[in-house]
Amino acid sequence: MALQHGFQGDKPYISTCKGNRFYIDDPVFDIEESAHALGNICRYGGHSRRFYCVAEHSMLVATIMEQLGLGDPFEGLMHDNHEGYLIDLPKPWKAAIRDYSPVELKLEAACRVAYGLTPVITAGCKTADLIALAIEARHLLPNKGDDFMWPDGIIAQANRFRDWHMPCWAPELARDHFLACYSELRAGRGPSRNV
Repeated sequence: MALQHGFQGDKPYISTCKGNRFYIDDPVFDIEESAHALGNICRYGGHSRRFYCVAEHSMLVATIMEQLGLGDPFEGLMHDNHEGYLIDLPKPWKAAIRDYSPVELKLEAACRVAYGLTPVITAGCKTADLIALAIEARHLLPNKGDDFMWPDGIIAQANRFRDWHMPCWAPELARDHFLACYSELRAGRGPSRNV
């Protein structure tokens, strides 16, 4: 079979910012590639008041985990890292597109293992992610999250970050901050696979 853009034989791939091929069924992760992509991907499907990227969101989750003692801040930083190769799809669309979630979960598990994390997100990281959502909604969404169904305690915990400043960095700056945070949190951890 002739090589077609995005396919080698029957194996789909994407071309990365470093010129590599990323195969979803045989993933090899690169922190510089994912940091670049996460800095370019706007949360909320782009429907925020200002550009706010997944890289910045990930740093907020790491900060929340550290400040509230919810677990390993490195997990918070890396919890959406697979989205650097897939995409940040708003939750309602993830639920509506049935074929999306199995692909995302498979890639997420592979990414987590590659970076030395448990294959499944921890409860503490899920909580920190929800707290981050509440903080972001207050600052960035027109409805401020008022119509969201919040689990008990999330808003109270988000209120502890009432004075949080949302820099809404440009993609390149977000990438650089993400990589600096990665280096700091990665220090002292064991080796990772495929990164």
